[in-house]
Amino acid sequence: MKSSKGNALFLILIAVALFAALSYAVTNSSRGSGGIEKEQERIDTAVRQQCVAQVQYGENKLKVLNNCSDSELNYELPDGTNANGDAPADGSCDLFKPSGAGLTACGPYLESSLPIGAITAGNTTNLAVLSLGTYVRCQSWSGSTCNDFDYSVDGDTFVNFSNICLQTPEADRIFLAYSDMIANDICNASCGGSQVTYTGGGSTPYYLADDYSYLPTASCATFAIANIECDCF
Repeated sequence: MKSSKGNALFLILIAVALFAALSYAVTNSSRGSGGIEKEQERIDTAVRQQCVAQVQYGENKLKVLNNCSDSELNYELPDGTNANGDAPADGSCDLFKPSGAGLTACGPYLESSLPIGAITAGNTTNLAVLSLGTYVRCQSWSGSTCNDFDYSVDGDTFVNFSNICLQTPEADRIFLAYSDMIANDICNASCGGSQVTYTGGGSTPYYLADDYSYLPTASCATFAIANIECDCF
């Protein structure tokens, strides 16, 4: 009897140990997958950034060497989509042709259905690509000031920038430097310039995360950006 009780206790202890080991393994596995997802996210962001930086380099090259204006830059893809009718016929202002910058289309520029191009005063159609591969377009103008920029992560679904708060929802503080950075990013992406002025304020339903995604928030205090004027508009 003592022996059987001892064996039973021993088996129970083994079962408990195995269960603990299994739990530990599952926990570590889930942590690992989370880490992998985050790492993949960082890699994807870096790839998008590299693509945008490469295209911006090509834009500057064409402006300096081939005297291309913003309105002449052509993001036409090899299949002929997204052509700019104002571009020179010789292809000297084409980003993705050997006669121009000779770049390979990448990231957001591969979306043939999106009207990617420079945004200058009065233009409400073109989409500019921000540094992290997201998109903006101007909804309405007052002279050389864009009253409202629309913002999109995928180029399909847009939210007005005046509805996006530039602060974290966790802390009640406004990142003025962050809003300056966003305004300058918009101007640089639109027409290769810097922001001159912008205004901010008003409670908003979204906040902008570090990866330029926007997320709902109920506690974002009072900072959005609108009425952006760039020195290149």
